[in-house]
Amino acid sequence: MSKKRPANSSALPQTSEQDEYVDVAIVGAGVSGVYCGWRLSACAPGEAEALLGLSKGEPGKSGRRRGRLKIRLYESDERIGGRLFSVTPPEMPHLRAEVGGMRYLTTHRLLVNLIEQLHLSSKPFPMGEKGHTLFYLRRRHLRLEDFADPAKVPYGLAWNERGKSPAELMLYAINTVVRHAEQKTEEEWERIKREKMIFGTHMYDLGFWNLLYQILSSEAYNLIQDAGGYSSILSNWNAGEAIPWFLADFPKDVTYRTLTFGYDQLPLALAERFEGAEGADTKIHTGHRLTSFELPGRNDKWITLNFERRKRVKARRLILAMPRRSLELVLGKDLSEDEELRRDVESVRPQPAAKLFLGYREPWWQVLNLTSGRSSTDLPIRQTYYFGTECEEKGADPDNTCSLLMASYNDGPSVGFWKGLLDRKPGTNEVNHPFKGDLKNSKELDSLRAQNLIPSRGMVREAHYELKQLHGIDLYIPKPYMAIYKDWGEDPFGGGWHFWKMSQKPWEVMKRMRAPRLRGRQTPHVYVCGEAYSCNQGWVEGALKSAELLLQEHFGLKAPAWLPKDYDLGP
Repeated sequence: MSKKRPANSSALPQTSEQDEYVDVAIVGAGVSGVYCGWRLSACAPGEAEALLGLSKGEPGKSGRRRGRLKIRLYESDERIGGRLFSVTPPEMPHLRAEVGGMRYLTTHRLLVNLIEQLHLSSKPFPMGEKGHTLFYLRRRHLRLEDFADPAKVPYGLAWNERGKSPAELMLYAINTVVRHAEQKTEEEWERIKREKMIFGTHMYDLGFWNLLYQILSSEAYNLIQDAGGYSSILSNWNAGEAIPWFLADFPKDVTYRTLTFGYDQLPLALAERFEGAEGADTKIHTGHRLTSFELPGRNDKWITLNFERRKRVKARRLILAMPRRSLELVLGKDLSEDEELRRDVESVRPQPAAKLFLGYREPWWQVLNLTSGRSSTDLPIRQTYYFGTECEEKGADPDNTCSLLMASYNDGPSVGFWKGLLDRKPGTNEVNHPFKGDLKNSKELDSLRAQNLIPSRGMVREAHYELKQLHGIDLYIPKPYMAIYKDWGEDPFGGGWHFWKMSQKPWEVMKRMRAPRLRGRQTPHVYVCGEAYSCNQGWVEGALKSAELLLQEHFGLKAPAWLPKDYDLGP
């Protein structure tokens, strides 16, 4: 199962005598939070005073050790990783169910270089052979090459749309808006996003759905959405951000990779190096849910952090490494009283997303020449990924044919369909009729239950029925022996990823959010970072860029030596 940190000691009463004083408090142990901690923990002796604007040798109440920063990282969960969550499925010790983020692009240079710096092992994330990709749309089975034959495509496309694949239709629409869009550099895109006018309106003021409807027929739009497997990416988000976001997937030489032993090895490795930094005063506290914080008074330099049933913490600097929903839970009253802050926090929209994994005793899908990659459908399961077979992994039991299938990767409206089948007891995370499969009451089942990863029998039954439709109703599909389900729309995450709303200027909002105004005044000691308010939303790269920009702009850190000097971190 996924690695967990030990629970903290029993709660302590909130009394001023027990307040802990720290130089930097980081709240949120997702990628951006542990990255900030790791980078700050490497500050050489003597740098701390300069970073905090203190007189040299001034110790303060934090009890700084040998001139090093005293840094504490707080996480509400008992797990490190945030939306990177790699679960080892029962009876498949060499496979990982990536219930959160699962891959990265080789063009993500900050992440790629960080992985090399941490000496983490990576491997290709196969998307399958194009000729074997399966689509089930409007009750018709298609392969990718079938889109070239209009007679096989069950959509009433316009004459100039026929014969194009869903990807080709999208590229056609994008190139209608921006000529030679695929050839534009990042610098050119930054200018285009700010200056491009379409139909007399700035591109950032347009919704992506609205824009596509000016170019494509409704049937072409529906085909792209149905075959693409995602609902949210064609929603009405900021068109200026949506177009270059799409193009990142289209270069011919782009490849996907993942970490060999699970994507959450990245935050776990950063956390380990943070706590093990030589000579540094660092510590991670899990099970600490921040409920609110108080800014320093006129004669005070300390930010007061209030945790649920934990002692208070006084910090010189506070980094909130959080997505939008988590910020809303912490800021609370501030959002209702500060219009500018509320507007910036709400400038992005969380996107509902959920995943359902099923484990089988054998890879039944291979009879259809499906060994990796995905299939897409307009059914509520939307996307199915073929994750592999245990015996094919290095060092695995050659006789173990247990295989992992991401039966459903869904977002947008389809998340609500599966939520309706979850069958939880009111006000709890407990499922009324949990799917136990062949696990019965094993330790593996107990571990999944403890992490709220068990779906209901009704959910698995419906997914099984839809898998039969997707792959051919005559194909024999055995019953799964285990199931794992995760809905990222629940608190404190609010969604699987975020998109900028239309009429927002992200290049301005991102900078403001890294050091937001609070309670009507500029507060240089409270910061925000993470994927939500970044230029690479939905990707770990965005979270890392946001964190690195924060550290350089507001803590005075220099760019790491392992990062290429010509790499643009964005606005």
